[in-house]
Formats: sequence, C-alpha cells, structure tokens
Amino acid sequence: MNEEETIKNEEIKEEIKEEPAKLDLSGVKRDEKGRIVPGSASLNPKGRSCSPISITAEQKAYFFEHPDEFKKYCEDIRKDPNMRKHVWDHIDGKPPESLRLSGDASLPFILKIIKDDGKKDNKDEGEDSQVVSNPV
Repeated sequence: MNEEETIKNEEIKEEIKEEPAKLDLSGVKRDEKGRIVPGSASLNPKGRSCSPISITAEQKAYFFEHPDEFKKYCEDIRKDPNMRKHVWDHIDGKPPESLRLSGDASLPFILKIIKDDGKKDNKDEGEDSQVVSNPV
C-alpha cells in the first residue's frame, strides 16, 4: 500500500468515526395512524450517503488496469462448475421454485415413524408404519 492510499484510508476511518448529524424532524407531518402525509418534509433530507468503501469498484478498477488478470479470472470461473453456477445465478437470478404439492388429495398416505434407540444398526423391526387417511 503506498502513502497516498494510506492517507485516503485514514481519512475514511475518520469520517466513519464522526457522529451522524441530528435530523430535524419538525417538518414531518403524520396522519392519525402515524403515516407520513404526502408533501411533508423528508425523513432523509441529505439523501443516501455515498459509500466510501466498494469492493466492486476496486475490482473493476483492478481488472481495467490488468485485463490479462480478468481473462484468467473468467477462465477460472468457467473451469469450476460450482462457481459458474453461482455467477450465473447472480447474473440472471435463480429460477422461481414451486412449493406446491401435487397428487390426489383424497388418497391415503403412509406416515412412517422411526424409533431411534441410538444403536447403529437399526432394522425395520423397530419401525412402526401406519396408514393414515386424508381427513379432507
């Protein structure tokens, strides 16, 4: 780390340590349910603060300066199937999952209760099976 980066990091640390300014909420108007009325003062008058730390921005700057490293990084992602899936999920988003159960609701189902006595070799003798009909 060079001297300029060290100075910049120290400045960022000092900014983080400073206490946030107190908000003046006197102009905020609310209705009887406590909701903010349209046209009243903003709860965040200064807006979103710009973040002094961004890993993404640092990586982009590094890869911009070192395109050969970026190519190597992409090749490594292509070689690893788990990493490739992870990156793809972040780019396109995961596909929606259906949580609906299918089948005939009028059919009975089997409820299998397994008793665990702590022994390693449990056999089917210690298990109780019972057919339960659907009450629907």
